[in-house]
Amino acid sequence: MLQKFKDSIAFRSGPWAHSILNVMPDPVYTHAPDAGFNLITVTGKAFLDMLRECLVSVMKAWDTRPGLVITTDGSCSIDEVYNALKWWKGPLEVISWETSRDWARLQGLHNLVDYCEKRPLGKKLCFTLHQASLGKPILWCDADVLWFKHFSPPAIIDSFQVCTTVDFQPCYDPALYPIMPDLETTKPWVNTGIMYWTGNMMGNQHVQDLLPGIPSDGNHFTEQTWIALLMHRAGFPFLEKHLYVCFTQDQRDWHISYRNQEWICRHYVGPVRNLFWRDALALRLGI
Repeated sequence: MLQKFKDSIAFRSGPWAHSILNVMPDPVYTHAPDAGFNLITVTGKAFLDMLRECLVSVMKAWDTRPGLVITTDGSCSIDEVYNALKWWKGPLEVISWETSRDWARLQGLHNLVDYCEKRPLGKKLCFTLHQASLGKPILWCDADVLWFKHFSPPAIIDSFQVCTTVDFQPCYDPALYPIMPDLETTKPWVNTGIMYWTGNMMGNQHVQDLLPGIPSDGNHFTEQTWIALLMHRAGFPFLEKHLYVCFTQDQRDWHISYRNQEWICRHYVGPVRNLFWRDALALRLGI
């Protein structure tokens, strides 16, 4: 009984840490050299606090500063995003999700347009492809990521490439399995919480072959599945699993998860969201 009580308190400690973070003063931005790439993400009213802590960890851990390009998911205005991130004094551009949808429409990607209009992860895929088509290297970063060490872009080995992190389980959309029937059993499994894109996306044959296969009625895992198909078909490299970590077995632990670890960052998926807030508070306090 006592252990169950301790586990419950550990799990519920995340909202307490979140509340403390929300009454702390705005972060103080520190300047650093330009990273040479843009950090991109989608945000909304429910994710602005998390995005703030993600960016604080970037500022504390990195020796450089990326430009930020952010799109809304439609739940908050562009002005709300700018206001929430007014402390970030580096380059910052916020666009509406419709901007990327309209780009997809101009490319004739009508299935992608439909997916973008119907699903939040459709907005993520559409926005990512839009930004990757503009030529500047991009780092996609989910809001539920905290950084502990400097990020150095992976070596460029092709005129276009994508690097993603590794998942601990296959989280894919079966509707895309006909394209690659053994995808679910092909390791490493792909996680798209962090992705580094560089080069001419629209000139890549693998991209062109796979774009028509995006289902217009895709689900929560369609975006990740499509990227997984691209990664495995093209043979693109993965970011090191032991440095870019994602796991859930410590969800009821009390300790600060990143202490004495070699991690560059951690992706705190849903079951360990409580640890995100506790670790974010520890980072703010300099622990």
